[in-house]
Amino acid sequence: MFGYLFLRLKISSGLSRQILNRIIIRNVAYIDTKAKVRGLGKKRDSEDSDKTPESSESNPEATEIGSDNAGAHRIQYTPSFEELSKEKALQYITEMTRIRKLEQQAQQVYLQRKIRGFCHLYIGEEACAVGVKASMRPDDTIITSYRCHAWALLMGESNENVLGELMGKTVGSSRGKGGSMHIYGKNFFGGNGIVGAHVPLGSGIGLAHKYRDKGAVSYTIFGDGATDQGQTFESYNMALLWNLPVVYIVENNRYSMGTAIKRHSANTNYYTRGDLIPGIKVNGMDLESVLDAAKFASEYVRKEKKPMLIQLDTYRYRGHSMSDPGTSYRTKEEVKKVMDEQDCIKNFTKKMIDKQLVTQEEIKAIDDKIKKDVKECLDKCEKAPEPGIDETYKDVYLLYNSKVRMPGMFMLMDHQNVSHLVSKGASEAKPAGAKDKVVAKDKAGKEEKKPEPAKKEENVGKEKTKKIK
Repeated sequence: MFGYLFLRLKISSGLSRQILNRIIIRNVAYIDTKAKVRGLGKKRDSEDSDKTPESSESNPEATEIGSDNAGAHRIQYTPSFEELSKEKALQYITEMTRIRKLEQQAQQVYLQRKIRGFCHLYIGEEACAVGVKASMRPDDTIITSYRCHAWALLMGESNENVLGELMGKTVGSSRGKGGSMHIYGKNFFGGNGIVGAHVPLGSGIGLAHKYRDKGAVSYTIFGDGATDQGQTFESYNMALLWNLPVVYIVENNRYSMGTAIKRHSANTNYYTRGDLIPGIKVNGMDLESVLDAAKFASEYVRKEKKPMLIQLDTYRYRGHSMSDPGTSYRTKEEVKKVMDEQDCIKNFTKKMIDKQLVTQEEIKAIDDKIKKDVKECLDKCEKAPEPGIDETYKDVYLLYNSKVRMPGMFMLMDHQNVSHLVSKGASEAKPAGAKDKVVAKDKAGKEEKKPEPAKKEENVGKEKTKKIK
């Protein structure tokens, strides 16, 4: 009614703009009064009710990319950087450089249409993965989202395992059947394609660690977009309720696909959103900050036997995926500024050179070797075969089943686990049905004769089919 009245008054234009504004203000005041009567506009009991309890920040504007302002929620945390050895410094530089060079190669191969489908690159975020990995023990596990290539490399997969999987070749960790989002390895439960859906799985892995009681921790990594998923909050609740050894890590790269964090999260302090779970926030573009935060969380979870939350403020240089140019929701100037001022590899390398831990010649040698390795990797992947149709009934299950039922009532195919032939991480695995050889002996100690093999199920199926006809 008010809209209609406003339109009529505007058309008649016998009133000034001031009178029109007064009418609008009165109408809004009337609506607001009605809302208060119904309890819709009622103020909360306390002005502090919006603040997260015992949090260092309630809900300020998102900090600048690369900010060194650490935050703590329900826990005392003061960063204390340890002096790095030359060996460790070179190791971290090598790991970050290897991730970036392989991702850059994947980008080129994708543009040549040799990689199809989704491809989410980790360029710019290398310090997050390398810093967290340094805090892990051999029995610890990782589960992450679709931006998973870096973690596959850090968990023991070769360059060929990763790039080959992206190219759909049998040298890939999933023999070319998983693609960019489904790469796996030993203690690496892979990338997962659905936003936030793997967070409950990470909690479940934590429950398994608790049952086994070997001191292992489940590192569960997800992006800022997954923090708004209901299943993420459910996972937090169950993890604290059952005291699960889980480190939840939010890689806040500022954009959930193309949506800035301020537009999709009411509270961008993700480290506070575990409610009663303690959390910390650090600069994810600074390797030393990530190293310290990950070590702190690892020690806390193992000692207290409770979950913890880490927020790593980071930035991706490329789009959400290769199909996203990454320029429609942010400016090229913004990306360039971060690359020039906050690049994790460049800044860490410069710091190590300034401390005289490493030399420029050593850095160049690392760079040259990785370039050579990546080129050789590409050559091998291009020559490797694609999986054949028979791969559809291989590695369907981890083990146990010797037959896989295919389409059709009586169509059973021999099932094989062959991924152990490819993946370094799964080198200890045995094919399905494989057993230690045991020779049966009778009471006299002589070997018993093997009974005649039973008819194959395929033949039984054919006989049944004839009877039906």
